[in-house]
Amino acid sequence: MANPLGAIPHLNLSQLRERETERMTRDITRLRDGCFDEIRFWGGVRKQMLKAALYAPNVEELRLTKLFLQGASNRMELRALEECTDEAILSSMVRIVDDVDFPRHPTHTQHHKSNISKRIIEYLGIPEGRLDNVRTRQIFYLTRSALTKELVAAF
Repeated sequence: MANPLGAIPHLNLSQLRERETERMTRDITRLRDGCFDEIRFWGGVRKQMLKAALYAPNVEELRLTKLFLQGASNRMELRALEECTDEAILSSMVRIVDDVDFPRHPTHTQHHKSNISKRIIEYLGIPEGRLDNVRTRQIFYLTRSALTKELVAAF
């Protein structure tokens, strides 16, 4: 006779307890390893962002990036920002968001009107699967605050 689906085959109660303990230990280990991986990955992205911040952006790059983060860029300013290097944009973002007086949540954004978000994600090497439930805006502010994914993994 076949065992019911999901049942652990066993000969006696002692064997069942042992096998169930092994299964739970294996599941918990995989869960813990996944949490550590999540924390390490986003920590690596954060380090990469801080490394990019060593680049010294010029005043215009800072101004254009600030407008972009505030959602206040007009079409010409977005096009001008798109002509900046990824390193300049990322460095400007890190410098701007590190200012705790800079507002984090504007009422509107225009990120969808340019390719800048996609460029930053590609520059940082973030695979598509890691972006589940992560908004691009959260990545922009990663040096200032943790992602929800990181907090869940930590606790």
